Amino acid sequence: ERWWRNFPEPILNELIETQSVRNLTIRMAQARVETARADYAVVSGQLFPTVGINGMPPTGTGRNINQLIALTAAIDPDLFGRIRQNKQRTQANLKAEEATHDFALIDLYADIASSYIELRENQGKTTVLLDNISRNRQSLRFIQARYKAGYNNYLHIAQQEGLIETQLADVEHYKAKTMALVHKLELLTGNNPGSLAKKLLPPRSIPQITNTINLGIPSALLGRRGDIIAAEQSVQAAHANIQVAMANLIPQVTIGWLLGWQTQTLASNLFALNNPDATLFGTFTAPIFNLSLYRTIDLRKREKIIAILNYQLTVMSALHEVETHYNYCLYYKNSDEHLKRALNKRRLVLKLSKETYQKGASDFSAVLRAEEELNQVAFASLQNMAVLQKAKINLYKALGGNVTVTVKNS
Repeated sequence: ERWWRNFPEPILNELIETQSVRNLTIRMAQARVETARADYAVVSGQLFPTVGINGMPPTGTGRNINQLIALTAAIDPDLFGRIRQNKQRTQANLKAEEATHDFALIDLYADIASSYIELRENQGKTTVLLDNISRNRQSLRFIQARYKAGYNNYLHIAQQEGLIETQLADVEHYKAKTMALVHKLELLTGNNPGSLAKKLLPPRSIPQITNTINLGIPSALLGRRGDIIAAEQSVQAAHANIQVAMANLIPQVTIGWLLGWQTQTLASNLFALNNPDATLFGTFTAPIFNLSLYRTIDLRKREKIIAILNYQLTVMSALHEVETHYNYCLYYKNSDEHLKRALNKRRLVLKLSKETYQKGASDFSAVLRAEEELNQVAFASLQNMAVLQKAKINLYKALGGNVTVTVKNS
C-alpha cells in the first residue's frame, strides 16, 4: 500500500517513489537478498548428479604408452536428509533477507516522510519568526515616534530592539537546521549535496493525513511486518541447522557410474580408444568418533534458543510500538485542538495589549509579554502538528505499512 499518498503532497510522493530507489542501504539489502538466493541455488545444486572426466597417469615407455581415461557420474541420494535440511536452511535465510529488505523499505519511507514533515515544520517556524519580526519592527517605529514626542522612555526602544535581535538569531538557527534536513533527505534518497535544494527550499505547509485508522487485530502483524517475518524465518533456519548437524552423524552414501577406456599413443600422435569398460560403484562414510560434531549440535541448539527469544522480543516490541504510536496520535490530536484555540486567544490578547498601550492605558511590557506568549504558543502548535503527523507515519511503520490510517477517538 502506498500509505504516503494519504499525504496530499506531490513532492513527498516523488521523494519516496522516484528518488529513494538510489538509497544505498536499500541497495545493500537487495544485494544481501541476491547473495542468499545464490546460496540457496548452491545447496539445491547438491541434489543433482555430478559428471566429470578423469585421467590416470600414463604407464609404459617408448612408443607404447598406455593411459586410462574415465567418465564418471555420481549422486548423493541424501537418504538421511542432510542436503534437504541444508536446503531448508538456505531457503529460510532467503525469506528472512527478503523480509528484512521489505522492512528496510518501510523504514526508509517512514524516515523520508518524517524528515520531510520536520523540514516543513522548521520552515513554518521560520515564517512565523519573520512575520513577528516584521510586526515588531512596525511596533519599534511606533515606539520611536512616541519617544521623540516625549511619551516613552528609551527603555521601551531597547526592549523592542533586543527582542528583534533575539528573533533574528533564532531565524539563523532555523536556516541552519533547514539546510541540515535538506541534506538528510538528499542522503536518504541517494542524491549528492545540493541536488534537491531547489525543490525543497521553497517553504510549504505541513502536509496532513485525514484518512481513518484501522488497526486491525494484533495477530495480523505476524504476517505483515517484515522484521517479525525475518525473525520467524531465522527460527526456521536455526532449526534446519540443528537437523543438518545431526545428519552429519549419520552415514553418508554416494552412488556412481564409471565408464573407462584404455588408450594407446600411436606414431601419428593420434589416440585409439580400446577396451571400454563400465561399472557401478558406491562409497560409504560413517563417523565413529567425532567430538566436534556433538558439540556442533549443542551449539546449533543454543543458537535456536537465541533465535526464538529474538522472535518473541520482536513480536512484543511490535505490539507495544503499535499501541505507543496509536496513543501518540490520539492524544496529540486532542492537544492540537487545544493549541489552535489557545493560539486564537493569544492573538486576541496581543491585539488588545497593543490597543491599550497605544491609548496610553498600559505599559509596553504588557505588549512584550503578549508577543512572547503568542510566539511560544505558535511554535508549540507547529511542533504539535508535526509530531502528530510523524506519529501517524510511525503508526504506518508499526503496522507494517500495508494499511490506510488516521486516528479517531474511541
